[in-house]
Amino acid sequence: MGIQVYGGHGYIKDNKAEQVFRDVRIAAVWEGTTQIQALDLLGRKTLREKLKPVNEHCATLRAQCMPLLFHSDAQLRGHAWSLLKHALEWQYLTMRVAARAMKDREAVGVAADPYLMFAGHVSLASHWLEMEKVATEKLASGDGLLDRDFYKAKKQTAAFVYENLLPRTRSLAEGVLADSKATMDMDINHFSFDHAR
Repeated sequence: MGIQVYGGHGYIKDNKAEQVFRDVRIAAVWEGTTQIQALDLLGRKTLREKLKPVNEHCATLRAQCMPLLFHSDAQLRGHAWSLLKHALEWQYLTMRVAARAMKDREAVGVAADPYLMFAGHVSLASHWLEMEKVATEKLASGDGLLDRDFYKAKKQTAAFVYENLLPRTRSLAEGVLADSKATMDMDINHFSFDHAR
């Protein structure tokens, strides 16, 4: 997105955006590919621990949301309800994958990548809810009057996260629950066709 903000200048070394663009790609592979990390999260850290880590984390998310569900600020209140629903959905998806994995081991491999992305989006929303809460309190109290624009920008960015990024979990949830046959039943010979002959 930073490259797009700069337009054609996003590819010029002078503004440093292109360096970030290059670094982002290596970040996804040098600690193990995203897919390996996804398998680790779902298979080893979640399912092997009998869902305890995700249940504890989602309990923390619910506790974060509860005091804000009836807040006077409509935006903050709406975001708290949204995060609460996503936390519950995260647990539901995890239980569904666990149940499917007992009959079909391939379900874990198919679900892992969208599961990791779903978890990442919900975790990002959690962090932004906390920042939005602080910004809302600062704006309401008049504390930090010199930084009003800073706190307004925090609230605006939270709105962006909740309205533009968090909805991506819809397709990710479908990917988590996708039938493993669509991926795993393909004949190995169909992965490569030599059209040069």
